[in-house]
Amino acid sequence: MSGVKLTVCMIVRDEAEILPQFLAMAEQLWDELVVVDTGSVDDTVALVRAAGAVVGTFDWVDDFAAARNHALALATGDWILVLDADEMVSPEFIAELRPLLSKPKLGAATITMRNRFSNGHHRDSRLLRLFRRDPSISYLHRIHEDASTSIGSMLRARRLEMTHLISPIDHLGYQKDRAQEKSKKERDRTILKTMVDQDPSDVYSRFKLLELARFWADTSLGEEAAAQALGALRRRDCVLAGSHVGGELMVTLTRFLFPKDPSSALQLLAEFDEEVVASPAYLFGRGQLYEEVGDLEAAGADFEACLGLDDPTLQMVTTRPLMGLARLALAAGDLPGAIQRVDEALRHSPKDAEALLAALSFRLNSPGQVEAFLKTHEWTPVLASALESSVELSAISYLRGARVEEAYGRLREFVSWCPSLGIGMLVCDLILSRNSNLDLEIELEDADRALRRWLVHLMGLGQPQLVAAFAANAPSLLGTFPWLRESLGLKAQ
Repeated sequence: MSGVKLTVCMIVRDEAEILPQFLAMAEQLWDELVVVDTGSVDDTVALVRAAGAVVGTFDWVDDFAAARNHALALATGDWILVLDADEMVSPEFIAELRPLLSKPKLGAATITMRNRFSNGHHRDSRLLRLFRRDPSISYLHRIHEDASTSIGSMLRARRLEMTHLISPIDHLGYQKDRAQEKSKKERDRTILKTMVDQDPSDVYSRFKLLELARFWADTSLGEEAAAQALGALRRRDCVLAGSHVGGELMVTLTRFLFPKDPSSALQLLAEFDEEVVASPAYLFGRGQLYEEVGDLEAAGADFEACLGLDDPTLQMVTTRPLMGLARLALAAGDLPGAIQRVDEALRHSPKDAEALLAALSFRLNSPGQVEAFLKTHEWTPVLASALESSVELSAISYLRGARVEEAYGRLREFVSWCPSLGIGMLVCDLILSRNSNLDLEIELEDADRALRRWLVHLMGLGQPQLVAAFAANAPSLLGTFPWLRESLGLKAQ
């Protein structure tokens, strides 16, 4: 290690399950590890003490900022990096970070936090977590705590600069199964409601309450929080002017209050437009609403405006608006333009599910282009799922017109890449009353899942003759898929 000392500051509670992984990956990262425990009853404290940590305790008072500040007070390093136990560093991150600490003009750095979701997708955010130790720095907000205001003041006072670390840190905490296990939803809801009750002018906490409802798809919570926020805004109990989250609050609020009425949502946004900072989240959300009402010119202007801005959530100034522009190009009949926008989005986010699905769907009528695309992209579960979905959707469009042979042909083109498409071919064979000689390398569980999905598709086509033809030949499958009997109302033999 260099002569410059890095302290990693953490707050923890009952993290014994994940701490061994964190400590192993961060072993070469820190010179000092400060851990503040807020009431663990498992082996958390023993694990961090064994790793050489300075351990402090903090009586939990529903205030993450206070706990963070207690950890900062225990640190003695020249620099501080704030991490949680479910945030995993890599050797590449460590190699990128260490040289920065010796740069005399540097005072802070944002890091790329890669939020992992249960479906294999991820979202990158830029967070201010690395900074020189300074007594003036402290965290604000009981939850979703933030020290950027005091860090910014420190940088200005000491005439220091800020940079950005590119190598991502993997955040596992908001995979929903893990979050549910640790009861994060109810904990966060309680704290945020307390903050709003104590300070009705707190725009940040109102937004975070709406964001919580959106993450958990809790319509009841979202509608309640949105109605209360709108009432407070109209009474002038709180104002949006100057708030960096005001625009996203308004967009999220309209989605809960007018989920199927984009015209009313746009009218509400216009009511507060002069107060709102035109952030990427606001412009993108408004652009989507314009797209929904058919004002493609206004939608395009908002999506384009996102591309020229900076934002901690990188996708909001790259992938998401580019996909919006791709949809607009397609609506205008400009398929080459749509493909160009999608490919640009994939350069920013090579594993983005929406972009992969669009890239494949737009190329399906030119199979050679699909093959070329697949050969030049890493084969991942996300890409496999996008291929399966795009080909299925194409086949279903043929079936909707009772063009069974064409549906079968579309599936056959790509079954070597995605064997589960063979289940769709089997469905087509049964509709056409012909034997299937398919040799598929597919697990029975996957085949079962695919057949159930195809049955749902078939029932929703509006083509009863196809359903009848499939049902007439389905008994040949009952030995493998006995649930078909009940699903199709087949009589016992």
